[in-house]
Amino acid sequence: MKQPLAPAALAFATGIALSEWQPLPLCWFLSAGLLAVLAATLFSSRRPLLLLVAIGLAGASCATEQLE
Repeated sequence: MKQPLAPAALAFATGIALSEWQPLPLCWFLSAGLLAVLAATLFSSRRPLLLLVAIGLAGASCATEQLE
């Protein structure tokens, strides 16, 4: 794999775009991210996808925090 951080960076940037497109309170993004991380610990077969979702929600929460 030549660019191992590309999917994570793309997920983080998508989360930032999501928070710009759909502004929600910070607690919504944080609770959804925590739920995604907990689901990733429980379901090992879906762990890569759920961790990308959690990274995207972390990006959304970072952008939301700066908007407030």
